[in-house]
Amino acid sequence: LPAPAAPGTEIEAEFAIENLQGDDLPAGSEPVSVELTEGVDRQGDVRYNPESLDLRLEGGLSDDISYEMSSVRPDLDYRVMLDARPGNSDATYTHLPLNTVSPPVQAFLDETLRTAGADTPFEELVAIQNRFRNSGDFEYRITEASAGASVDHLTDFITRTRQGFCQQFATAFAVLARALAYPTRVVVGFLPGEVEISSDNTRLVRGTD
Repeated sequence: LPAPAAPGTEIEAEFAIENLQGDDLPAGSEPVSVELTEGVDRQGDVRYNPESLDLRLEGGLSDDISYEMSSVRPDLDYRVMLDARPGNSDATYTHLPLNTVSPPVQAFLDETLRTAGADTPFEELVAIQNRFRNSGDFEYRITEASAGASVDHLTDFITRTRQGFCQQFATAFAVLARALAYPTRVVVGFLPGEVEISSDNTRLVRGTD
C-alpha cells in the first residue's frame, strides 16, 4: 500500500473475522500494509481504493480470515486543522440533487455559521457539528422520530423533530457540508467493542457495534 499522506502514529493490529458478511475488510484510519495470516491463501484478493482508503477482499469474507494490519492515525492539532483547506475532489462528493436544501434548511445553516462566527472551512464544519452535538437543540434517539407525512425528511429533521439516530445526523451534516461546496461522504464503521478481560489489548467487536 502507498505511504500515508501525512505524518502520524503507527498502529499495529490483528483481526480475526467471524460471521461477518460482505467484502469490506475492517481497517485502521489509513492502512499502510495488510497481510492475511490464516486460512486459504487469498492475499492476491486484497484490493485497495486509494481515493477512499477502503480495503476489500474480492470474493467476500469468510470465517477463516485473519490478518495483520499496520495503519497510521494522522497527528493533527487544532492549529493544523484551522489552516487546512479542502483538497481537489471528484464532483461526486459535492453533488446535491435539485432542491435538496430547502429555504428553512438554508436559513438554519446561515444562522449556525453566523452565530459561531465561523470564517475558515474547518470552523464552518465544526460549527455544524457543534450545532447538532452540543447546542442542546437536537436529541439523539435509538429510534427515529416520526416524520409524519413529510416528503422532505431533512427539513423535517432540522425544523420539527430535531431527534434521530446516527443516520439522520450523519446525513444532515453531509448535506449541509455539500451545500457549502465541501467534498463530503458518509461512511459507516464499528464502535470500539468491548475489551476481553482474559486477554491484553484484545477487543470483541460484534455486529451490534
